[in-house]
This record gives sequence, C-alpha cells and structure tokens, in this order.
Amino acid sequence: MPKPLPLPKRFLFLSYMVTVVSFLLALATFVLALMGFVNLSWIGFPSGAGQLTEYDRATRTLLTILLWGHLALGLYFFRLVIPDLTLRTKVVRFLITLTALILLIAFTEIAVPWYFVKYLGLDNGHGG
Repeated sequence: MPKPLPLPKRFLFLSYMVTVVSFLLALATFVLALMGFVNLSWIGFPSGAGQLTEYDRATRTLLTILLWGHLALGLYFFRLVIPDLTLRTKVVRFLITLTALILLIAFTEIAVPWYFVKYLGLDNGHGG
C-alpha cells in the first residue's frame, strides 16, 4: 500500500482527533464487553446455574454473540489508530464503525430485553 501524502496543517487536528477518539472508543468498547461477559457469568447467582429463568436460557447465546461483536468492533477501532490510512478513508471507516457500535449497543440493551420480555412474555425473574 502506498504511503499517504502528508496532510495540510488544517487537517492535522482532525486526523489527531479521529485517532484519539478511536483509541478511547476501543477502550470503552472493551470495557463494555468485559462488563457484559461478567454479567453473563453471574446469571443464576446466588441459586446456582441450575436456577436459570426462561429469559436467561433464551438470551445467553444471543448476548454472547453480541458481546463478541463488541470485541470485534473494539479491535477495529484499534485498527483505526494505526497511521497508514488516508484521512478520508480513516474518517469514513470511523463513522461506519461508530454507527455499527451504536446499533450493537442499542440492540443489546434495548431490543433483546424488549423482544424476550415484552414480545415473547418470558419471565426474567425480576418480580413485580
């Protein structure tokens, strides 16, 4: 791949900002994934794994897949930190990855619980 041309001074700030924000979003995405995996590991506590609700059994696999998606997006944000792309390519890829992250978080935090609790009517064990 050819080395990108040097940027004019007016675009250096944008380049640095995309790099810094990509790095921070990569860290935040990894933290979110770690928190999600910890939450999944606590399913069934304190009664044990044998006391899983219908909701826990139904969502465990789907949430695991979505959390691996979080990790993949975190790796891609780290990929955007490497300075081998042109500014236009980096900004477009950043915006696409940011949109994918927002959709993935919304799907994980809003759509999955709504579908399984409200639409399917599964008991999530939280009580009345």
